[in-house]
Amino acid sequence: MKKKLTNEGNKITPPFYGTRSLVNISIDEVLLSLDERALFNVSWGIKHKDEQKKKKLLEKEYEPLLKELKNEAIRKNWLELKAVYGYFKCRVHDEKMQICNAKGKVIEEIHFYRSEDGFSLADYFCKGEEQEDFVTFQAVTIGDKVNHAIHLLNEKEEFTRAFLLHGLSAQIAEALAVYVHGIIRKDLGLAKGQGARYSPGYPLWSNIEDQVKLFKILDIEKYIGVALTPGYQMVPEYSTTAMIIRDNSHHSK
Repeated sequence: MKKKLTNEGNKITPPFYGTRSLVNISIDEVLLSLDERALFNVSWGIKHKDEQKKKKLLEKEYEPLLKELKNEAIRKNWLELKAVYGYFKCRVHDEKMQICNAKGKVIEEIHFYRSEDGFSLADYFCKGEEQEDFVTFQAVTIGDKVNHAIHLLNEKEEFTRAFLLHGLSAQIAEALAVYVHGIIRKDLGLAKGQGARYSPGYPLWSNIEDQVKLFKILDIEKYIGVALTPGYQMVPEYSTTAMIIRDNSHHSK
């Protein structure tokens, strides 16, 4: 049974400690979080100086293509949506975070770095060797079937369609991450838009090798079947991991 969330003053307590996997995720609900602007402008790279002509191009060609590809992906069962997330006790001292289990035993350590402007992700947490806080992690994947479909399209030299499906798959993986992030916000009683996701290998968390630690903390391969290559890339490709910051306006001193 889900533990009741408590919120005393500014102190938030998570509903549970440890991991929870999500199965039977509704693709329709996930697609509500699909960022079509990012899909069209970034993943599909649609550019036109004339905004009116671009709008007509979207309406007549690319929006129908999007609908067609989404329906095909659902009809052919290309999308295997899986996720795991969890809440863990932590202690933060300087730039070092100790991640602990429900009993307070250290299971992993992450060292964040301070940027040139003096900021570190560690600043979002209560600091001090005796201060206890908690940290949230998540991992999602849309599975490997869609990657196989893209491979077959390339083999048949349907390169444009393969490119479009690749871009859509990347954005659906991001939509799934947004969906799980929404569950976490609800768990913690956070407002829509509050908090942020940070992943290893990106600005503010440049150490891609920390993926190994996230895989251990969440037991990602066991729960959602995603593996990590020696080069720290995730397989299946359309998978993401993240640490959730509860309040991106707060910096611990």
